[in-house]
Amino acid sequence: MGSMISLSVGRFEIDWGKNNSFNSHAKLFRPGDLKPVTYYYADDIRETKPGFRRSLPSVRKRLALLGYSMARCQQLYEQNMAYAQRYESVHPISWSEFSRAIGEVDLDRADSLDMDDNEYDPGEYAARQVLDRTPLKIFAPKEWHSRRDLGLILENLDPYVTLRVLADEPRNKKRIVIWRHADVLEGGWIEEEDVAPGLSAEDRYLVVTEGSSDSAILRKSLDLIFPDVADFFDFIDMSEHYPFTGTGNLVNFCKGLASFCREINETIALAARSKRFYHSEAQEIEGTVSRISWSEVFGSLRKHFTVASR
Repeated sequence: MGSMISLSVGRFEIDWGKNNSFNSHAKLFRPGDLKPVTYYYADDIRETKPGFRRSLPSVRKRLALLGYSMARCQQLYEQNMAYAQRYESVHPISWSEFSRAIGEVDLDRADSLDMDDNEYDPGEYAARQVLDRTPLKIFAPKEWHSRRDLGLILENLDPYVTLRVLADEPRNKKRIVIWRHADVLEGGWIEEEDVAPGLSAEDRYLVVTEGSSDSAILRKSLDLIFPDVADFFDFIDMSEHYPFTGTGNLVNFCKGLASFCREINETIALAARSKRFYHSEAQEIEGTVSRISWSEVFGSLRKHFTVASR
């Protein structure tokens, strides 16, 4: 039969896997998120086991830093749908239709955790549990094979697209995201380190500031104000002989970094806005590396700093 592992919002599954074949969602969580959660089985059996849990609004911030803006999610969705049309003869669901339907999912009534997932063929699970049990059912073809084909398309969609859409729905702000992994761990399919929360080097951001005190203050501020995403950021730590003091040095450093550090996922350059910080210098920093939006995560940060990123 094997063991199941799933990512869900409440009892509505976003992603699932079996034995050692599954997507890792470790980057959505932090070590303190391992807590007792309820596991649901057939015949209304429930057990309490360890699982990772974090609020949906907090996961939304982490998704934003992982690159899952709504614009990016739309792009991923449309690419997946367009690719599938080459192989599956089903009527496509537009992004607006999909996002509206997912946003309307009633998470109090949605329930896909008590079924025997081991017996489903590809596409069948999404056809029964997503198309038949959510507002997406209005797009489900009448013929079973076509409905299963559409289910397969949805199963192949990046699960974070669906998760991000759910996170943007205001009435879901008190929901909890749960990663139930205990069964595959108990079954011997994985080790604890295989699901340990953490970010890869590609997911992290290097923060470079105008002065060494700025780095120290920002590091402490992130820990205090944004503890749920503080682990995304690394600061250049030079307690003595800090090399980048002064706006001019910061500009030159950004230019050099942008020219040769292609493997760095993202570099953030921060320079405090002040009377001695000239507009031309701000433009030079922001023109050196591509700007990204931080409003989803940090709100008013740009009121106090010139922010540029690569």
